[in-house]
Amino acid sequence: MQVVCTNGVISIAFRFVGSSVVFRQMWLTCSFFQILLEAPIEDHFHEDKVMQSKHPIGIASLQKLLTRGFVVTLIVLFYSMITNAQSTSSYEIPIDARSVAMGESFVAVAGNVAGLKYNPASLAMIRGVHVLYANRDMNWTSFTEDFRYSSYNVAVQTPVAILGFSYDRLDFGKILLADLNGNTVDAYPYEHTFILGAAHTFDCGLSVGASAKTFHFVNITVRTPSNPEGIDETTLPILFDLGFQHTLPTSESAIHSALNIGASLQNFGSNVRYKDGNGKELGSNQPDRFLRAGLAFNVSVNESEEMLTPFRMTTSLEYRRFLNGYSHGQKDFYGFGIEMTLFDIVDVRGGGFLSNITWVYGEQKKVAYRYGVGVNLPLRKLGATLPVVARFDYAVIPLNERLHDVYFAFDKSKLTVFSIQLSYEEELF
Repeated sequence: MQVVCTNGVISIAFRFVGSSVVFRQMWLTCSFFQILLEAPIEDHFHEDKVMQSKHPIGIASLQKLLTRGFVVTLIVLFYSMITNAQSTSSYEIPIDARSVAMGESFVAVAGNVAGLKYNPASLAMIRGVHVLYANRDMNWTSFTEDFRYSSYNVAVQTPVAILGFSYDRLDFGKILLADLNGNTVDAYPYEHTFILGAAHTFDCGLSVGASAKTFHFVNITVRTPSNPEGIDETTLPILFDLGFQHTLPTSESAIHSALNIGASLQNFGSNVRYKDGNGKELGSNQPDRFLRAGLAFNVSVNESEEMLTPFRMTTSLEYRRFLNGYSHGQKDFYGFGIEMTLFDIVDVRGGGFLSNITWVYGEQKKVAYRYGVGVNLPLRKLGATLPVVARFDYAVIPLNERLHDVYFAFDKSKLTVFSIQLSYEEELF
């Protein structure tokens, strides 16, 4: 995003990323008026996308500044409202294409390297070493043209447990800021999450997993007398997830089937505290906590470790409940998904969820659909000696047409997600 701005107005455009909608909106508004009060009366405007003005601040210019700040604040508050049926934070948003295409209903799906976002126990069925990179666009309007999520995931099988690590990041792109003296500087606000987890499977088929995570939001703002460093950020909260999965084989014939049951509790731990560049605390809030529970039913035809399996199918269902925050009727989430795989090479996926609020991704009490495809290259099954599988997944997220038609125009009718995964499917230890 290429913007020149003064008096910190653009900085408020990036403060919707915290996990509490109410606290976030208060922080937006208070920050704007704090900057207004600190701005010297002789300051000049600089050109930007919001307004074109180079007049000294007088009565007319102050009126324009108030109007400008009010409009930007309204835009951000509206954006926060319509995107927060689920927080925009990187510690909550799923980023891998496979789970997104299947309605984000992955609490009971086993063997997923990106499963720490849903259930740490999902790591338990992984063999060898798996590495995944994913990217999810967020540029549904020009205001968010440089916004995107990225995710880096690693899972390693050890004799004791499967260990997993995930680094998720939300970038806001390049912002060109002007301080109170007219000096410009490039800024790159961001928010990121670190997750470390482990899972173990017992002989009875029960898998148990746990993870610890922290996240950090850094907002590069205009320097003011009260914030000479020009940095607002959060502390590093410590949050814990606990989950389980249990596999129930239902058939061992040529058509093999199994039922997975899964559940997890997420984001229990310390509160998030917001502070400015001087270390002054601006407030705190409790991260969103969830209970997830669901089923996954797997079917395969003539499954083989050495030959290509002609057909596989996975269907998933998930119920998620917000345990804190949000009003009554907006706490429940129902997701579903289906994946069909032909000869271990081509994946076709679809899914959706019953939205609990009207937002950019769907209508309240209506199903919001997603879909996607994947291509796999199981080298050993294709004649190579290496037990390596390369995978590419792609997902499409249609946007809410009603918001497009009624409120404002989207630049896009859909967003995209892609993932690249490389797996070495033999034990290293």
